Amino acid sequence: MPSIFISYRRADSAMLANLIANELEERSIDVFLDTTDLDGAGPFPDRLRHAIENADIFVCLLGASTLESYWVKQEIMYANQQNKPLLPVFQERYTPPNPIPDEHVEALLKSDGIQFLDVRNIYIADAIEDLAGMIHRTFKSTQTVRAILTNTQPKKPVSSPPTMNMPLLAGGAVAALIVLILGFLAIQPGGVFNPLAPTETPTPTATITLTPTSEPTNTPEASPTATLTKIVTSTATDTVTPSSTPTETNTPTATYTHTPPDTPTATATSTATPTFTPEPVVVALTLAQTFSGSNADWTPFVQEFDGVPMVLVPAGCFIIGSNIGEDNERKGHEICFETPFWIDQYEVSNQQFAAFDGIAANSATWDTPLRPRDQMTWFEARDYCQTRSGRLPTEAEWEYAARGQDGRLYPWGNTFDATLTMWRRSFGDAFNEGVARIGSIEGGKSWVGAYDMSGNLWEWTMSRYQDYPIHAEDERNEDSDDSVFRVIRGGGWQNREAETLRVTRRTGTVVTAHTFQIGVRCMRDVSQP
Repeated sequence: MPSIFISYRRADSAMLANLIANELEERSIDVFLDTTDLDGAGPFPDRLRHAIENADIFVCLLGASTLESYWVKQEIMYANQQNKPLLPVFQERYTPPNPIPDEHVEALLKSDGIQFLDVRNIYIADAIEDLAGMIHRTFKSTQTVRAILTNTQPKKPVSSPPTMNMPLLAGGAVAALIVLILGFLAIQPGGVFNPLAPTETPTPTATITLTPTSEPTNTPEASPTATLTKIVTSTATDTVTPSSTPTETNTPTATYTHTPPDTPTATATSTATPTFTPEPVVVALTLAQTFSGSNADWTPFVQEFDGVPMVLVPAGCFIIGSNIGEDNERKGHEICFETPFWIDQYEVSNQQFAAFDGIAANSATWDTPLRPRDQMTWFEARDYCQTRSGRLPTEAEWEYAARGQDGRLYPWGNTFDATLTMWRRSFGDAFNEGVARIGSIEGGKSWVGAYDMSGNLWEWTMSRYQDYPIHAEDERNEDSDDSVFRVIRGGGWQNREAETLRVTRRTGTVVTAHTFQIGVRCMRDVSQP
């Protein structure tokens, strides 16, 4: 049966790719997706390369931004160089690129294809039937051509040389071959497969080993050692700055830290084999899933979701609580996270709360855009996170993101440093200054790159307030009982004692409370699209 390789960009086509794969498997077509069939030899890029080599047909799902992906274009290039029949699937939101990036993409776009009206969900079943039929016809045509080319034998030399510089074919094979060739070229208008030279091995054009020296333009999806750097500077004005720490006057920035390794500049040779490098988020998630080192071994990775920067927290284990803290911090025990997760890089600001139409009965105490949003009940904070396809973090998730596997007492280490947190604004002019803008202290961020996890505002968590030990099944109970207390974490701008700013410090507050001391940061599961 035919085998196909499906190339796609997750941001545009993840759901459609899985739907097509499942439907085609039921129609006797073997499908390779990069989320399945990964038992081949070699690391992930090599598996992609081998999968393309072993596939009979290369199918590419083309959505709104697919061809902005460097890595999708790598797959198209390699498939074209391997002389694979190219079959485009045009989605409803696809728009043709202008200009066309290269000859490989051009070969794909000139090929016969199928259109899926995926957004309106019209005629999906018919489109899948058409796609399956095209795959089977293409497979049959290519197999027939290859069989003729393989089995054709030249006749003995005659007295006068043949007029064509090609072996003579037996009987009516010439006519059949011409018909099949024309049919195949109709499928492959790019002309990369040339059956008119059966005595020669088709030689692809110069194979290019491409390793970008700068980050590709597509944001979503790689190299584990990459430092992407993207600075987001707000134009909002907020003149309130603490006098004790000069660094707090900086406008917050979202820094994407993922630096590519030193690699040769893109070169072209006739013998090189194309190498595939996954997009940054793919490799970051792979590393996060298998991470087992100390805090210092982890390189912070930031990804935007709907314009909100979130930091990646790798899978791992840590000891929650502290034996040197309050009674409710004692009886600490190990908690493990089998999968990574995302957590907000900053506390939710007034600007961000408004952008997602957050609803709160009470106005913010300080309404300038870059101050963190306060005066939210637990319910209002929970509902806000849900509008972003996220949720409140459990207290275990919050503490792990703040201290890591090293078990730090503060986000920056085990020694208190008064300049690395926003605190002691509980009297005089300092009280009027109140909470500081988000991300105002660079040196106070945690091992995963999250700011203000000590000081500024306490933060709501999902967890019900109870004594240790805690259990996973208790963590995410969205009990609507107004008498239930929920855990808040992180200390606040009014606290005057360093002990209250330890990341193990915990207290509980009634869910209907709203105050100028409590804010929120959201988390997001990696499985959430």
